[in-house]
Amino acid sequence: MSNTPLTRFQAAMAAMATGDEQQLAEFYSEETTYWDPLSGSITGLDVVPYLAGIGRQLEGITVQVESVMEDGRSACIEWVQRSRTSQGAHSLRGSTFVTVRHGIITRQHDYFDYRASRRG
Repeated sequence: MSNTPLTRFQAAMAAMATGDEQQLAEFYSEETTYWDPLSGSITGLDVVPYLAGIGRQLEGITVQVESVMEDGRSACIEWVQRSRTSQGAHSLRGSTFVTVRHGIITRQHDYFDYRASRRG
């Protein structure tokens, strides 16, 4: 698999959808800094159980890339995440700034407004 920022992000999100912490740990390290509006800042491998928990809470998670701008190390990615819960299907739009070094995500900052997610 390619180690571009986009492909590593996509693979990490596919691992998140499984809820498998061991699989997710392949994408992050003690150097990782993570941020999103729900969790705030998370550092190091603490991001792994956080993201795996999302995968265990939501069913059928997919992350569809809408647009991307990347160079060799970093990317800005617009995406739509779709999932299901007992309350029905959900759609969440967001963007991520990601930096990768040697195949490891060292920075991932996700921006979204979960309150604005749509059902359906």
